[in-house]
Amino acid sequence: DSAKIVIREDHMQDNVIMCRLENNTYIITCTDDRKGLNNTNIYGQLIDNTGKILWDSLGKELSNIKGDNYYFNWNQKIITGKNETLIMIWTFTDWDTDYSNLYAQKVDMNGNMLWDSLGVRVANHPYDQGEFGAFEICDDGAGGVVVIWQDERLFMQNELYIQRIDSSGNCVWQEDGIHQPNSFSDPTIVNPGDSSYMYFWGDGDLYVQKISYDGKFLFPENGISLSDPLLNDTLYYIANVRPQSILSDSSIIVVWEKREYNDVGSDIYSQKIDFFGNKLWSKNDVPVVISPKDQGSVYISSDLNGGVYIGWTDYSIYYWDCYLQRIYSDGHTGGVTNICLNNNLIKKTFTLYQNYPNPFNSSTTISFEINKTASVTLEIFDMQGKVVRSLLKNTLERFE
Repeated sequence: DSAKIVIREDHMQDNVIMCRLENNTYIITCTDDRKGLNNTNIYGQLIDNTGKILWDSLGKELSNIKGDNYYFNWNQKIITGKNETLIMIWTFTDWDTDYSNLYAQKVDMNGNMLWDSLGVRVANHPYDQGEFGAFEICDDGAGGVVVIWQDERLFMQNELYIQRIDSSGNCVWQEDGIHQPNSFSDPTIVNPGDSSYMYFWGDGDLYVQKISYDGKFLFPENGISLSDPLLNDTLYYIANVRPQSILSDSSIIVVWEKREYNDVGSDIYSQKIDFFGNKLWSKNDVPVVISPKDQGSVYISSDLNGGVYIGWTDYSIYYWDCYLQRIYSDGHTGGVTNICLNNNLIKKTFTLYQNYPNPFNSSTTISFEINKTASVTLEIFDMQGKVVRSLLKNTLERFE
């Protein structure tokens, strides 16, 4: 079938974000300039799991803040709320005042705005908050939301603030947010499921802090360093930090981009930590990909088995390729798959993974996958092509 038009409007829709409600319907949100090229608002549409459009074909306006001349409601981020609702955080930028503020709104499945008609203002001061989408959100576990953002109120320097908004739309922590000292950029946050929240940021290093449900720091005030110590006073730039909570063993896997400040290319690293901030894989950064090329746009998703899938783009002179890597729960990796080029798609016959650990001393693990039950031979060759060890010889292996 052909694709469905979600919002039928002649003007431009952009920044499309979707979330699933508890009843398996989906709210799709986007920015829309139908009220003027320099007047952007956020609209939404509800569809069911068959793709049927459930609201008016023009969509419903979900942001209601306006400026005198040029204004933008944009950079929205959304999570599923309780009782078939969503919670949306976005930036409102008024070019007349030349700064951006963060707002929050809860929307039900009929498109009704359940908090203040203009939304809840997260911090009330005339300095940029979350400019250009420099904020992240997570479920607070009780029908509300926790938001962390970059804020310029402190001598016009970007530092991080955090606030919890309850299910009724009340900001319940310190007015205008709790300040995270000695923080800088690229905040991200996750709810580990233990009535607290863990958030990460980069400032020449990768840091983590844990904050309780009532807004108290649970780690040292400046957070815990997760990345390698600085070597020879080398300064690093940390970006695109992405955590994934693994509830089965009370841990979090986090990936990030890292490069020296005087370098043009980033590499991708990973680490697994417990809910106390202890490193579980290694004392050092665990590399996902190190290459002369530039890696970026990192995404992470659970593999539903204690590990994660990591996707990224890889720049090669004039074009970008997309790559996918799997990291298992113990930190060893599967093969890297280029998911852009047809001749490098996931193999339909078998896959032999990189041994782990490598290098090794007394033992190592070699993993493979087959797509059917078959006799398998697995042998190790030296550099001259001579068999030095037969691990499997015509052994029946079952495909499951």
